Amino acid sequence: MHSVARFLLLCMMVSSGTGFRILLLPVPLQNHLDYFVSLGKTLIDAGHQVHIILSSGYREVNYIEEQGLHVMRYFALDETCHLSTESFYRQASSSALAHPDPGFWTEIVEPFMATECKYLLVDEFLRQEAEMLQFHLAVVHGLRYARCLFLFPAILGIPFATMVTFPYRWMLNVSSLYPYTVFGERINIRLQHTGALVYNTSDPLASMYHDQYIDYTAPGDYTAPGDYTAPGDYTAPGDYTAPGDYTAPGDYTAPGDYTAPGDYTAPGDYTAPGDYTAPGDYTAPGDYTAQRDPTFLIYQSVMWFYNSDFPVDNPKSSMQHVINIGGISVKPAEPLDEELMKWMNESLTGVVVVSSGQILSHIPLDLARNMISAFALLPFNVLWQKTCTANLTLPENVKVVSWLPRNDVLGHWNTVAYVSHCGNNGQFEALYHGVPVICLPVYDDQFYNGLQVEYKGLGITMNFRTFKPEDLTKNIIRIVTEPSFLENVRKGSMMLKSHREELDEVIVTWVEHVIEHGAEDLKAQVRMAIDAFYSLGLPTEDPETEDPDLTSQ
Repeated sequence: MHSVARFLLLCMMVSSGTGFRILLLPVPLQNHLDYFVSLGKTLIDAGHQVHIILSSGYREVNYIEEQGLHVMRYFALDETCHLSTESFYRQASSSALAHPDPGFWTEIVEPFMATECKYLLVDEFLRQEAEMLQFHLAVVHGLRYARCLFLFPAILGIPFATMVTFPYRWMLNVSSLYPYTVFGERINIRLQHTGALVYNTSDPLASMYHDQYIDYTAPGDYTAPGDYTAPGDYTAPGDYTAPGDYTAPGDYTAPGDYTAPGDYTAPGDYTAPGDYTAPGDYTAPGDYTAQRDPTFLIYQSVMWFYNSDFPVDNPKSSMQHVINIGGISVKPAEPLDEELMKWMNESLTGVVVVSSGQILSHIPLDLARNMISAFALLPFNVLWQKTCTANLTLPENVKVVSWLPRNDVLGHWNTVAYVSHCGNNGQFEALYHGVPVICLPVYDDQFYNGLQVEYKGLGITMNFRTFKPEDLTKNIIRIVTEPSFLENVRKGSMMLKSHREELDEVIVTWVEHVIEHGAEDLKAQVRMAIDAFYSLGLPTEDPETEDPDLTSQ
C-alpha cells in the first residue's frame, strides 16, 4: 500500500508545475549540508522542485523539509549515517589534530564515505524512484573523498553540476585560476636556474595546495618539465596508476588492466554491475556502462558552484559556468532562547564566541586547558561550544554549551569576537554579522581560510596545536580593540550583505540556462599543461622536438 501511495505521489511530482526537477547529492556533514539546503531553497523559491538524497540513518531532516526540499533516502543496512555519529566525530577530531598534514583529512573521512556510497549505489528502489522523477540536473558534492557520488547521476544519465568549497582547479578546463595575491605570496612557486618548477611544501598551506589543487603529483615535490609533460605521460600517486598514455582533454584511454588505488579496480572497460568493484565491495545497479572512474566523471560537470567569493577571498578569473556562491547560507540572526539571551544581554563587557564545529568538539585535554587559561585572563565573557568538560575547571567568565546556534549568537549585538577553526560557513557568518575572528585551523580548507582572514585584516590566525595561552588572550583583545580590524569587518559585512541580495537571481539564471541550453558555450575547450596555465614559459629538455600542437595550447 505504501509503495502504491509513493508511486502516485511521484507521478504527481512529475506532472505538476512548470519548473525543473533538481537533485542534490551532498556529503552528510552538517556544515556542508547547510549550503546545499540554502541552494535548494533558492531554487524552490524560483518555482523549481528540489530533492535531496540522504541516508536512512540521518536523523536531522526536519529543518531540511521545512525549507521545502523533498528528502529521498537510501537504505542503510545498519540504520546509521556514518558521517554523523559521535564515534566519527571523536575519531576525526583526534586524527586531524594528530596529523599536521592538512591533506590527511581525506584519509580520515574516505572509509566512512565509502560505506555511505555502498548503500547509495546498491539501493535499487531509490534508483527507480529517481528515474521516475526524470531529473533535469543533479548538483553533486565535489569533495575529494566523495567522488563516488558522481556515479549516481551518471547511472541516471542526467547532467550534473559540482559544488565545492575547496576546488580542484585542474578539473575545470582552465576555467578558474588561483587567487592571484595569496598564491604568489605564500605558495612560493619559484623558477630555479634549471627551469624546474618547485613547490615549497614545508608550509602547511603550500602542502594543502600541492596535495589538493595539484593532486596529480601529491605528495612530494613536483618538477617540470623533466618529470611531467602534458598531455602525454604522467603518474598521479594517490589517484591512480595508468599503464600507458593518458590524453587530455576528453579522450581518456585506459589500456589493458587499469588500477585505481582507493577508488576501484576496473579491468579494461568495465560494466556495472558485472565487473565494477568499489570500496566496501558493492555493485552498481542497472546496466550502466562506465568507461571512466569517478575522478574523471567530475570533468563532465556542466557547472561549478564555489562556496567562496571576494568578500573573503582574493580576485580570480573564471569562465561563465563557474558561479561563486560564497555566503549562500548566511542570514539575519533569529532570537535566542530565553536563558541564553539573558546571559548574552547581561555580559556587560561583551561576549567572545568559541566554536570549532562538531568534528573538532573533542579536543585533547591539554589544548582545552590552554584555551581555558587564555579565556580566564579576558575582560569579556566567553560562550564556548564543547561537548565534554570532564577534568576541566572553568573560570567564572566561561559558559559551556554542547550545542550553539552559531549564526544567531554571532548576530547578537553583544558579540565582540569569534574564536574558530575557520571553517567555511563560520567565516561567512562572522563577516556577515561584522565580528572579527581568531582562526585556529586544523585541516583542509581551514588553513586557506585563515590566511585570507589575515590578508584581508578580518582577524588573526594562530597555530591550534602550539599556541600559548597568553598569545591567544592578547590576540583576542587586539581584534576587539584595534580600529583596523573593526573597520575591515564592517566594510566586509556591508559588501557581503549587498552581494547576498543578488546571489539568488544569479544562481537561478545560470541553473536554468544550463538545463535549457547546456554549458558547452560557457566552458573552455582545452585543459592546459601547468606551464601554459600560468604562462610560465618553461623550457623543454629538447626544443628541437617540441610538439607545436602543445605549444599552441
